[in-house]
Amino acid sequence: GAAEMRYTEARLAPLALELLKDLEKDTVHWSLNFDDTLKEPDMLPGRFPNLLVNGASGIAVGLATNIPPHNLGEVIDGVVAYIDNPNITLKKMMTIIKGPDFPTGGMMTTDELAQAYETGKGKVYMYPKYHIEEGRNEKQNIVITELPYQVNKAKLLQTIAALPEEKGGILTDIADVRDESDRNGMRAVIIVKKDGNPKKIMDALMACTDLRCTFAINMVAIASGKPKTLGLLEIIDYYVKYQKQIILRRSKYDLEVAEERSHILKGLLIAIQNIDEVIKIIKKSSSTTDAKMKLKERFLLSERQAQAILDMRLARLTSLEVNKITDELKELEALIKKLTAIINSEALQYQTVKEEILEIKKKYKTHRLTQIISKDSVVDVEKVQVDVPVPLVVGLTADGQIKAMEPKAYQNSLKTRLVEADFHQVFVSTINAESHSEMLAFTNTGYCLRFDMSYIKVVKPREKGVVPQELFKELGFSEKIVAILRADFKENDDRNILFFTKDGMVKKSAFSEYNVVKSYVQALKLKEEDEVINVEFDDGRDLLFATANGQVLLAE
Repeated sequence: GAAEMRYTEARLAPLALELLKDLEKDTVHWSLNFDDTLKEPDMLPGRFPNLLVNGASGIAVGLATNIPPHNLGEVIDGVVAYIDNPNITLKKMMTIIKGPDFPTGGMMTTDELAQAYETGKGKVYMYPKYHIEEGRNEKQNIVITELPYQVNKAKLLQTIAALPEEKGGILTDIADVRDESDRNGMRAVIIVKKDGNPKKIMDALMACTDLRCTFAINMVAIASGKPKTLGLLEIIDYYVKYQKQIILRRSKYDLEVAEERSHILKGLLIAIQNIDEVIKIIKKSSSTTDAKMKLKERFLLSERQAQAILDMRLARLTSLEVNKITDELKELEALIKKLTAIINSEALQYQTVKEEILEIKKKYKTHRLTQIISKDSVVDVEKVQVDVPVPLVVGLTADGQIKAMEPKAYQNSLKTRLVEADFHQVFVSTINAESHSEMLAFTNTGYCLRFDMSYIKVVKPREKGVVPQELFKELGFSEKIVAILRADFKENDDRNILFFTKDGMVKKSAFSEYNVVKSYVQALKLKEEDEVINVEFDDGRDLLFATANGQVLLAE
């Protein structure tokens, strides 16, 4: 509201003028401005869906919204499809409006886009466009040509330049970072050291920089005077109905203007057809007012018609001008008929919206900038190893905790004299691992859990480890971890693992069966009151079983 005029002036692009088109034709409601000296429109006619095309961020008064920009041609096609079929499904609409189209280009995955378009909330993942080219001295260069939306290029390149020292690992193969952008476009070059792997470096950069980032969609808009979270189809529905009102109000305005003009022209034709008598009446009149009264009485004219005759120039008496008036009157009659039909028909109003919005598409259509890619074609950044892996010893303590220590600290702990209360320092089993390793934990109830070592804090010998129930929400109160193995699955892995239960049952399973995405799967079924007591790799050696009754069994 209260804004100085210097803040509200701008030079508009041609497309922006489409937002103002027909503003003067009483298409929207007007209110007084901040000092009651002028009137300003409450809304703009908006002859294309600007909310989707340009997106929005924030509505002021503390309301958050984050609507991504979309391609003009796709959005208009979506609006036309909705007008043709108001019952169109979201799935069908998403074949037309494929997703956001960011002005900076880049690439995007749309795994959660359907949810965002349905509920108004969701996110998309954005990636850069890059290629690898040969550099000098047998080096390879990573050339980034497009960045994700709203990523600051200068800040990003500074971050990348500092990463080799901060993170180490694969990123130490970055030799230099250069900005070679010019008026022809963006070109950020990452020079890779000889024998460095550009693909792995790029994967690592996506994991620890804004080269891979998200756009959190939150489609809140003012609908019917109130803020509301809207899905894609709801936004289009509001827009189409609003445009129908714009067309209706404009048609009524144009009809009034056309009827007024037609009324004047009919009066002028009467005067021209009786010009001698009109001139005689005017000459004998004592004043303009007297002439107007006599013309109205003689030819049954209205006030406006009589005034138009008095204002008419003599040049309009030529046959050419008479023909022009006749032709204009015919055109006005056709226009009045058309406008009357539109006002009386909702179908024609929607058809007019459709025709006019397609004209805008024809005039301003642009190609899609952001490429949509599948999730499988990009790296899973959660699994990217950036830092140099640190060797660790992972073990189960006597009180059932999972504990990770550095190898030196573990060796020192073996020399420490323990007391009866130090169960958290006594290891019942240990395994060598690394800070980036994935592990499998097996429970006494026969379930397998998969976890990443990044979730396990490295501690000192006297410190406590992690209680399994804190790490795995699926675990029951009485469940406990009985064994931990490294999830270092290999291609064509033919290793087997052995399960041992309290009742003397042994199960042999292929290790590859546990290479699953789920973090909690059943490994074996147990009889009632039986439980798993250990799980280990089958290394091919014979097994010797000894019972409590002194019996021994040798098994191959």
